[in-house]
Amino acid sequence: MAGRLQAQTLDRTTALGVSVLRAAEQMSKERRPGRIVDQFIGSGTAIGANMHEADEAMSRADFIKSLAIALKEANETQYWLKLIIAMDYLPQAKLANIESELNEHKAILKTLIARSRQKA
Repeated sequence: MAGRLQAQTLDRTTALGVSVLRAAEQMSKERRPGRIVDQFIGSGTAIGANMHEADEAMSRADFIKSLAIALKEANETQYWLKLIIAMDYLPQAKLANIESELNEHKAILKTLIARSRQKA
């Protein structure tokens, strides 16, 4: 069952995590609220962690569960991103790549989950 996801997809999740960490690092330097920064880091890096876990799933059910958690984390990250933008903690232009990647990750995750459920 392991190795279901393309290496390119997994690499993108890592790149997203790095982007989230860099943005969080900048917010920390500017003394933005730690709670917001921590939540953003937690959910933003959990997307990739759960997708990597899905890639090594022992069953289709585990695969789908890990992808569903990654999707939930992507939704949460979007929420924190909206707050960060609304509070002007970082310029939206610096966050546009993260925003775009989140939307693409969500689309990928939704497709993977739907296809995996159809095969079940």
